[in-house]
Amino acid sequence: MRSDWEATIEQYATLKGWLIHHDRPARTAKGWRTCITGSKGFPDFLMTRWRTPGEKVRLVVIEAKTNSDKPTPHQRAWLDHFRQYGAEVYVFYPKDQQTMEKVLE
Repeated sequence: MRSDWEATIEQYATLKGWLIHHDRPARTAKGWRTCITGSKGFPDFLMTRWRTPGEKVRLVVIEAKTNSDKPTPHQRAWLDHFRQYGAEVYVFYPKDQQTMEKVLE
């Protein structure tokens, strides 16, 4: 199920001109499912945007968590791989809204 926190991140990023990829689950007869294939733990958001004309493109990877949740081992593996490739990697909680807005400004 999509959280209010994920909606907040997506709405703010859209407002600031980011290109966004975010897989959202759908309700099925067997509960909430996200229909994707591949390795478990892919991050919630993949975003990109030009810094300013002529500058390098930014790639931002965000795992959105609520309250006391922590990234799973599979999620940490994905985040570590993106970090090794030079992406900006963040795990944001609702308490991090000001930081999230600063990053995506």
